[in-house]
Amino acid sequence: MKYFFLLLLTASAAQAKDIQPLFEALRDSGEKYSVVGTVCEQVAKLDMQQIYPAPQYTVITGIQYGTKKRVIGELDVIVFQNDSKKAILVGEVKCYQDPHAGISKAREQRTRFLSAIRSKTSLLMACLGKPCTVSERNFKGIQQFISIGQEGTKSAGFDVELNYSLDDLMALRAQLMECQDKGECARPE
Repeated sequence: MKYFFLLLLTASAAQAKDIQPLFEALRDSGEKYSVVGTVCEQVAKLDMQQIYPAPQYTVITGIQYGTKKRVIGELDVIVFQNDSKKAILVGEVKCYQDPHAGISKAREQRTRFLSAIRSKTSLLMACLGKPCTVSERNFKGIQQFISIGQEGTKSAGFDVELNYSLDDLMALRAQLMECQDKGECARPE
């Protein structure tokens, strides 16, 4: 029995990926990791920055959109082409225990955003937690809208998988929150 337990621990440890490079990349982000999805959005942002590098592109997270009367939704990861200031890609990031529920939510949010951007109603847009200037004009004609999930979610219909399991990402989140609590990492403002 003791041998079986040790074998399980060893197999589990062998499957876990090294999250230290992610921790180092995100330690001074000052993001609010108490919000569970934030860690996945930040890892997705890092991945998108590799595909869409500066200075040609800017990758940001957290754009809220709505009308004067109400918030309609939030975009998770957005890639802008710097010369045109146009958004060329929006990624909805969902790290759910049930990937099928995650892809359903991502598709629902995509439909909501595309309906809002195509409507005749004027939209107000704002970056969450950071200064930026963005308007609905930046999103006119957007073609790429992808879903991003943790490792193993393509089989549920996600377009892109992060290279980390949900357990890896939650371990990273815990490490970042602990570091922020100790004052050793940048805290949210």
